[in-house]
Amino acid sequence: MHNKLINELQKKTNNNKTKGFDITPDLIVECSKVYLELSNTKAKKVSLGDLRYNVKLLCVSLIKFKQENKLPIKEGFIYFIANKAWPNYFKIGMSANPKKRLANYQTYSPFRDYTMLHWSFWFDRKEGEKFVHSLYHDRDHEWVKLPQRKLNKIFEQINKLSGLEHLVQKVNREIVNAPIV
Repeated sequence: MHNKLINELQKKTNNNKTKGFDITPDLIVECSKVYLELSNTKAKKVSLGDLRYNVKLLCVSLIKFKQENKLPIKEGFIYFIANKAWPNYFKIGMSANPKKRLANYQTYSPFRDYTMLHWSFWFDRKEGEKFVHSLYHDRDHEWVKLPQRKLNKIFEQINKLSGLEHLVQKVNREIVNAPIV
């Protein structure tokens, strides 16, 4: 599906590969339309979690396209990684590919026990990371100490701050047009 989506995107956008392009809300909506056309999907109901995950996967595909074509990438993900060896400590970082970043962390543990707790898309990952770090004063570089019970609320706030929730609503409103359950 990734290759079909990118081929359709190239046909529709005719991007100049030397200067690149920005991933924008309008581009994500346009790509979502192409994805739904290619997958022949028409939802009657959609869960917010599924829609959020699909938008994030679409952003991963767009970033992957930029990487494959050696285009500049400012977009990416802010992630929270944890290891049970250090309860209540969480690594907040940025990456164009959070799954690959997690795999890199696993090489530092013989138990491969790092877990990705959260990842949200940002249109400028460096500014996003700087902003999220500024929210926490009890931190040591990129590691923060937070109570486990507050993580879900924190992740909701991060999604709102990143624009992800607005983006998910925009995709639903303009394309899926299904009740969110």
